[in-house]
Amino acid sequence: MGDIEIETRYPVHWSTRFTEQEAAIAKSAANRVRQVITKTLSSFLQFEQEQIQ
Repeated sequence: MGDIEIETRYPVHWSTRFTEQEAAIAKSAANRVRQVITKTLSSFLQFEQEQIQ
């Protein structure tokens, strides 16, 4: 299939070799980030909704 190139403004080397452990750690970190963002946005939207009422 060949290498996949991602267009970026600046030259960037995107590593494509990860161990299963590295992938699991990255997934866990991404889930934590998602949880923080979801909680923050939910609180903000709830606050905004309360201000409208």
